[in-house]
Amino acid sequence: MKYHIELPVIDIESILTDHEKHSLEITQKLDSEHLKILPIFQEYLRHGYFPYFLEHPDEGTYLRTLEQGLHTTIESDLLSIYPKLAGVSIKKLKMLLSTIARSAPFTPDMKRLKQIIEVGDEPKFCAIYAQFISSAVLSYLEDGKVITCLSKKNKSIKGLEKPEKIYLNNPNQSLAICDKEKLNSGTIRQIFFICMHQEEHMISIPPKGDFLVDDKHLFEIGGNGKTFKQIKDIPDSYLALDNIEHGISAKIPLWIFGF
Repeated sequence: MKYHIELPVIDIESILTDHEKHSLEITQKLDSEHLKILPIFQEYLRHGYFPYFLEHPDEGTYLRTLEQGLHTTIESDLLSIYPKLAGVSIKKLKMLLSTIARSAPFTPDMKRLKQIIEVGDEPKFCAIYAQFISSAVLSYLEDGKVITCLSKKNKSIKGLEKPEKIYLNNPNQSLAICDKEKLNSGTIRQIFFICMHQEEHMISIPPKGDFLVDDKHLFEIGGNGKTFKQIKDIPDSYLALDNIEHGISAKIPLWIFGF
């Protein structure tokens, strides 16, 4: 949208089988406009997920606008749907979102949540835990595109006791609510991969690797030095790697999943 360049939509099966061809075609088209995919991809991760980035070319203004939108979702929209959330609960929920943004990823458990929300009284904590981590609250946050919950069983968080992993919905949100210095690059990569697939594909947490897509494609997400060590000898497994323009065989550039 920013550079007025038309590029193809590529389904996941075509990416897995022909990513070398697709990445070459895309980078050659960008080269003709004196553009490089990797800097543009990094810019997108910070400032480009929502189309109103065109109205706010300054990255700081864009992120502040996004942060205000998140606050509205939590303080107004969520509260109108779930009125039992009030004052201190909303404050604690913001703290939880900040922790999710910094984690790689966030795994809900009683001990860690107790530390996050700084509650020393066990009965009181159990009540707050039930309020915050109930499937209803997580479902509302997921419906509001604030978080993404993944399970082992490839099902929505609705009806489950708790998810296996919780992520923010997209990479720009992480930068909007968390200091850049505290962010983990691995978290940003994983959030990007999830948000590029979640509308049309089923994503779950496998025993090995990072994500299982449509119950058949296994992915490990990482930087350009990542190896197959963790998913060695597993059929239909792939590496989605950051900081590379082109891949080879089962090593695929992370950026191309944006298509």
